[in-house]
Amino acid sequence: MARADAIWKRLRKSRDNPAWEDSSERGETRRWSGDTIEGEIADVELPRRRDYDQEIEAEFEEYKHPRDERGPDGHDDYDDGGYAEEVDVNEWAREQRRKFAGQTSNYLLSFGFPGSGKTTFQSFLVYYLTHIGPFDAHPRINPLGNAQGWDPMVTFNEWIRLWHQGKFPPANPVDERDIRELALDIQPLQGKRQPPLELSLVEVSGEFMARVIAERDHDPDLVDAVANLFGDDQINLTLVFIIDPDHGDENDVLFQNLVTFLDVHFPGARERMSLAIMISKPEASLQLLQSRYPEYNHHTELRGDLCEDYVRLMAPRTHRILDSWPSSQRVQLMTLHLGELGSQDGEPRVHRIDYTDIEAIFGWLYSQFTGSGLGPSVWQQFLEWLRR
Repeated sequence: MARADAIWKRLRKSRDNPAWEDSSERGETRRWSGDTIEGEIADVELPRRRDYDQEIEAEFEEYKHPRDERGPDGHDDYDDGGYAEEVDVNEWAREQRRKFAGQTSNYLLSFGFPGSGKTTFQSFLVYYLTHIGPFDAHPRINPLGNAQGWDPMVTFNEWIRLWHQGKFPPANPVDERDIRELALDIQPLQGKRQPPLELSLVEVSGEFMARVIAERDHDPDLVDAVANLFGDDQINLTLVFIIDPDHGDENDVLFQNLVTFLDVHFPGARERMSLAIMISKPEASLQLLQSRYPEYNHHTELRGDLCEDYVRLMAPRTHRILDSWPSSQRVQLMTLHLGELGSQDGEPRVHRIDYTDIEAIFGWLYSQFTGSGLGPSVWQQFLEWLRR
């Protein structure tokens, strides 16, 4: 058993259910040698062929004993020859859960204020891909290979159950331990030789994203899990700015501060990224536009050219960011209509779900990540014509 696996099993046993015992542990001939984490690590064999496990061991040792506290041979160099202060396994686990395992090379990051609709968008996209659209799509879960364990599958299950009922998923908790990477394997079922797509969605609370705004009492900052994405030139990253009508002019402030933060700390990162501007809550956004500009009162939906008018008038700085993005081939303006909105038992619901926008949104995302377009082949179009 790999060391990282053993640590996580031990952690989950002690934290979630002390009486739980894994089947692999029941069959082990060797038992834990002590109550300290050093004893646990020393008593578990490490398959040297697995680079990941070697990295976990090195990271944990570095966490316990920083390099400047070790001797030239890499071992602790203390007068008493003993270990440094014992490190709590729970604290080490929290550190690991702030890092993504890099399950895919394609990442989608939705960026916006708390309550702007980031989780709604990403969960609706997952529901469409796995249950509605012409794809064979399923979560990629590696419970023993990364610190998230089964948590992404739990998130997936919760999202699917809610969308089956037309309910909105709750916002992501404000805790770095609850930052999630949900990876999907997606194979289009239409068209000829359309390449599969491996896609990771990042779930981060909007409270952490708002910290990128410079204020008098603090400098701008990003949580490590998000900053690492911007600093990794080996991944394909699509950034989605979600404009929330409830935050008005502050949308411009948030997105401009992020762009400035990227240019200062990650120069050149924007050249590697695609950018989408999504108008969240299109019904409320249209009402806001009409309240400020009565000449738009005859419109009933926020679509087409009206979307560009909305961003230009309601978020002018964001519109400039879109226009001046390093590559005009890697930008897109979009809205997300979910369907007929209502309520039931005092909760907001989607009574008749509309997949038109999410289908177009994923079509654009797919082209950005793969360079190919979605759609049926000529033969599939002919068969469809015969069925009419």
